[in-house]
Amino acid sequence: MKTLLTLIALAAAASAQPAIAPPQIGFACDGATSLRPIYGIAGNFLAGPPALANVVNASYSGSYGLVKTDTAILATDNQGQPIATMDAPAGRALFAFQSDGTPAYAYLPDPHLLLEWLGSTFQIVPFNAGLFPSRAVRAIFAPDPSHVGILVQRVNGLTDIRVPVATGQEDSQTVLPGVRGPALVLSTGQLIYADSNGIVVRNADGTEVHVLGSIPAHFSLAQIGTAWVQLTDTSSGSQYAIRVAPGREGFYSLPEVNP
Repeated sequence: MKTLLTLIALAAAASAQPAIAPPQIGFACDGATSLRPIYGIAGNFLAGPPALANVVNASYSGSYGLVKTDTAILATDNQGQPIATMDAPAGRALFAFQSDGTPAYAYLPDPHLLLEWLGSTFQIVPFNAGLFPSRAVRAIFAPDPSHVGILVQRVNGLTDIRVPVATGQEDSQTVLPGVRGPALVLSTGQLIYADSNGIVVRNADGTEVHVLGSIPAHFSLAQIGTAWVQLTDTSSGSQYAIRVAPGREGFYSLPEVNP
């Protein structure tokens, strides 16, 4: 009798457990204007229902998101829900996160504006607008808490310009020979760009890993989670997920989503 009661109790406890959810790699923009969670494992992904609509572009560090809509910039939590917003003109934005995944900066190319995240809101960062033309900026990043890094496309390749937030003036620049945009710098310090064979992951220590993949002629890159990058073919709309975790790199298709 005791054994039977034990089995009944175990069965009841098991039935009370919540359903096991598939792992989530992050959030990505779909082929329309929605930000969606992406579930699954490498090579087998599922897009969830929209978390936000009217999205122009977005980036997600694994802990927080930065989102551009037609009218605003938003910071989101790890569920894709807004925690702060700031009015902004139409157009895309570039985003950067601190090394711990918290928001750092947003750059608006059209008005040539740099915004800093202050923990609960955004603030305009004055800088020398003559340092680079806005349309030449390919990526921004946070190399340390006091600087913003800006990757600028020049004839000889991308140039890494460092600007102290306190002064808004350049204090260093480094040419990256052979590296051309589109490019992306993750909160881990990894530089992501393409070559003729696929994607190159340049780690913070300078070592490189080459991830084979068919790269379209025109594409964009965005961080969509911890160690995950989205590549979007801007001509066809096809989307791919690139895993950049050391020793687990890979190139995978993302599922098409009907708006």
